[in-house]
Amino acid sequence: MLNNDSGGINSTDRISGVESLTSYTKSFRYLVSTAEINPKAFRTLKLQLSARPAPRTLEQKRQWVQEYIAPTLKMLKRVDDNTGESVLDEIIENAVLKPKQESMLWDYLEQLQIQLT
Repeated sequence: MLNNDSGGINSTDRISGVESLTSYTKSFRYLVSTAEINPKAFRTLKLQLSARPAPRTLEQKRQWVQEYIAPTLKMLKRVDDNTGESVLDEIIENAVLKPKQESMLWDYLEQLQIQLT
């Protein structure tokens, strides 16, 4: 067992999902910095290294499209304009909205209607 005086873990500090992330971080730093690493301690160490992102709004989606997708859309539109094709229109027409996107759309339209009245 590692000595808790140096920031290590003991039986009461075992990772159970109840202790704070700070406690995990201190314990992990101690495990890495000590010369006597207990391999079993690494098997019980479970850290969540990612977090769920906040739900996106329609405005955030619009900004993302404007920044990352608009140049490609502009290129496709220019190709269509110069060749008489309608590739961009076909892409948009054949796109299928996911339920989450449909919901976001209807929420936005509801808000717009409330603002107009």
